Amino acid sequence: MIRVRYAELSDIDEIISIAIDSFKDEFSNYDEAWRTYNTLVRSRWEDIIKDRSALNFAMVAEHEGKVVGFLVFRWWFGWNG
Repeated sequence: MIRVRYAELSDIDEIISIAIDSFKDEFSNYDEAWRTYNTLVRSRWEDIIKDRSALNFAMVAEHEGKVVGFLVFRWWFGWNG
């Protein structure tokens, strides 16, 4: 069974791992993807997780206690997900 809930700061490592695995081919190599997601992106997503407002929020999908997916919504010239 999949459970969807608001993301917590303790989920950030799993979220970053999923993002890197999903988008690593858009970078020249794995290290570049890791650096990108573990610096600027990580900081932005942590702020969104802490904010949890109507305009900015993050959610995760869990299966058997493991984060298996995520969504990050933020207001920036329209909705992005």
